Amino acid sequence: MRRQSFELRPAARTPITRVMSLVFIGAGIAIALFTLAVLAQENRSPDGTENASTTASHDASQATDTSQATDSSAGRTLSFPELELADDEAVTAHFATRDEAATATVDHASWGALLDRLLRVADDDLNRFDYAAMNDDDRAALDTYLAALADTPVSTLGPDEQMAFWFNLYNALTVKVVIEHWPVDSIREIDPDGSGGPWKAPLVTVESLSLSLDQIENRILRPIWDDPRIHYGVNCASLSCPELLPAPLTASTLDEQLDAAARVYVNSPWGVDFGDDGSLTLSSIYDWYQVDFGGDLPGVGAHLEQWAEPELAKRLGAFSGTPGFDYDWKINAPL
Repeated sequence: MRRQSFELRPAARTPITRVMSLVFIGAGIAIALFTLAVLAQENRSPDGTENASTTASHDASQATDTSQATDSSAGRTLSFPELELADDEAVTAHFATRDEAATATVDHASWGALLDRLLRVADDDLNRFDYAAMNDDDRAALDTYLAALADTPVSTLGPDEQMAFWFNLYNALTVKVVIEHWPVDSIREIDPDGSGGPWKAPLVTVESLSLSLDQIENRILRPIWDDPRIHYGVNCASLSCPELLPAPLTASTLDEQLDAAARVYVNSPWGVDFGDDGSLTLSSIYDWYQVDFGGDLPGVGAHLEQWAEPELAKRLGAFSGTPGFDYDWKINAPL
């Protein structure tokens, strides 16, 4: 039987408290309706949606956006060809096809070279991408790499090769989106359709289907592979996101890379942070995508303990209460 970590334990109400609650309930309903409408616009998951797809959902009122981004770039259009977004269900159905016996591989060396040159390890040990240092040769190399991925017959690849393909495409596209609009303080400034970011815009065509970042994550990676470690392999160019990995993901090293990424994130203050007062704050990823981490707070707790170092695992196991959630949307560039 699974131990109930992170039990929600509301304080017991006295009779007087119950009476007061009834008195204010009418006014509270009106206020709540207004507040929900506002919150629906203020807090969104990393894909820019109010529903973390396909079945995941989150309580936006619990997520805190600590980005220092300005509004000066809000509503920018994307510097990509105009494409017509493919249907979500068609995307999942099409890319669920794979060849289990396939031996073909995809060359990610040019993406690796860009990471080698432009990824910096900051004083806080967070991998940051030096967008400002990208020169014309780097931009050309990125464009060539993305074009090669777009021309790849991904449905003919084996499952691990496919998974690595989608991770690298997502991360390279995200860098492309940011660099096309640099400088920005947050990726959420790049918001062509008012959804809170660029995630729903069609950016690339693969096998005749025009895809968005949201579809790569939520219509391909998550539903087809059903692995919570997926969240540690995609990077949304923000400080609180699991960091951009220092090397391309490859089929031969996929499990080791995702395991290492999960361990790094869970043991960082961006993933799990105990306050001096014993309070616990988790990344909003564990709220927005709770369905991927067991479906409830005890499931989240079990997932975190799986990847936590012994001392952190001990503290998590002893914690009983309600964790908070937080997310910093500032761009993952060097300070």
